[in-house]
Amino acid sequence: MITLLFLFILALAAAIAVLWPLIQGTLAPWTVSVPEGEDEARRQEQIAALEALRDLALDYRLGNIELEDYRALAVPLQQRARGAAVAASPRPAPQGLEELDSLLEAAIQARRQVRPVPARPNGRGEPAVRYCPQCGVSVHPEDRFCSACGAPLSRAASEPAPVPPGPEEPTAEAPGAPAQEVSAAQAAEAAPRPDGPAPARSEEPESRRLPRRWLAVAGVLAAVLWIGLIVRFYISARTQQEAQVPMASLPGVPIQDLALTPAGLLVAEPGGLRLLSGGEAGWQALGVDADIRSLAPLDPGRMGWLAVGPQGLWRSTDGGQTWTALVPEPADLALVAVAASSVEPGQVFGASLDGIWRSVDGGATWEPMGNTLPGPARDLALGPWDVLFLGTGRGVFRSEDGGETWLNMNGAANGALSSLDVQALAYDRAGEMLFAGTPMGLSFRKLGAVGGWGDRPLRAVVTGLAMEDTEPPTLWVGTRSGQIFRSTDRGVSWQP
Repeated sequence: MITLLFLFILALAAAIAVLWPLIQGTLAPWTVSVPEGEDEARRQEQIAALEALRDLALDYRLGNIELEDYRALAVPLQQRARGAAVAASPRPAPQGLEELDSLLEAAIQARRQVRPVPARPNGRGEPAVRYCPQCGVSVHPEDRFCSACGAPLSRAASEPAPVPPGPEEPTAEAPGAPAQEVSAAQAAEAAPRPDGPAPARSEEPESRRLPRRWLAVAGVLAAVLWIGLIVRFYISARTQQEAQVPMASLPGVPIQDLALTPAGLLVAEPGGLRLLSGGEAGWQALGVDADIRSLAPLDPGRMGWLAVGPQGLWRSTDGGQTWTALVPEPADLALVAVAASSVEPGQVFGASLDGIWRSVDGGATWEPMGNTLPGPARDLALGPWDVLFLGTGRGVFRSEDGGETWLNMNGAANGALSSLDVQALAYDRAGEMLFAGTPMGLSFRKLGAVGGWGDRPLRAVVTGLAMEDTEPPTLWVGTRSGQIFRSTDRGVSWQP
């Protein structure tokens, strides 16, 4: 249920992320209104004129041009910028240069986040403006230094300066730039830049908004349909995986190992051996009254079989229908697990409580391979080139030298084995996978790949495993409660 909720939230978040620009309308490129051609042309013309004014004022302050040249070049640029600003502005054009200077000054102060200076009437009833004695730029009455040239401002600078002559009355006696040029420089500072705020969007026609609304509705419906398909697929797959229908059962009989023989399904349990040749009513006792822990084939044709347990060894040469007790050498050998070699027919490896043994004559004689185990042995499996996999009460271990040394295979963090109490092992040669049965269910690990252990959806205490090299490969699972499960897709689903 938690996984389902997580998938639903993830799908919903993905749908919102995809559809948000379409629903919001502010990030979609087709909803941004482009300024009309004439307004954009006036804006570009105003920007170009103000940029030229700013460069011209900078050249004058640096001494690159004379005052007369500055005035002669600045007047047409001022008129050009003023005309473009008046034509582009939706407000009524200001009446007179004084009103234009006041508007430009307010724009500059707003841009600098300085509160506007209240106008003080001078002797002629005109607003008083404070100017820098060095460069002639207007400054705030409370400023101590000029923001344009950095010159210190004396108390005398706070007095109203005489009104500079306009462009029609040039004079050589003015030490600074005329008011028109100052205002133009201020206008250059306050002019909008190309990277400044974009013009306001015009109202979009209803004929263009209507198709986008239907497109947004279609997108929402598609997202809902997509989320529904994901949820349905997950529920269907989960239901199929959790449909744990056993193909057979032995109520109350713990199953310790399984094998598919030509005679039928062979089951090892604490009371001996049983054979299932057809349906629930087909269980047959095979006359072995001993605790059988493990089964292994002795030949590729699966006609010879070896059964081992703490009480001895038994062998069958007719596919598991009849069994004969063996007297191994050494006679006191007590094996709890056995696995057939994939390299040499007739060679088997066995695990006792204190070491690893090997037999090359079908279990008659045994030689020790390693006398040190990483934990109490529960089951044994053979991988490629007779690599040993040992299931113990401390997890799964691997040996490539016949049991002399062991490597821990329990994994770590998210790839750790779900339980270290490993009851059964099985190796899948075709898929290069190792299966482990624990009280938590069935775990698997892909050998040779990055990652650790994963879990199959089987809620049972797994005590017996067998892997048949058929097409497709068949995985057999036995549980402590006596249920037997079969899977042809490596434990993803279970077939009755």
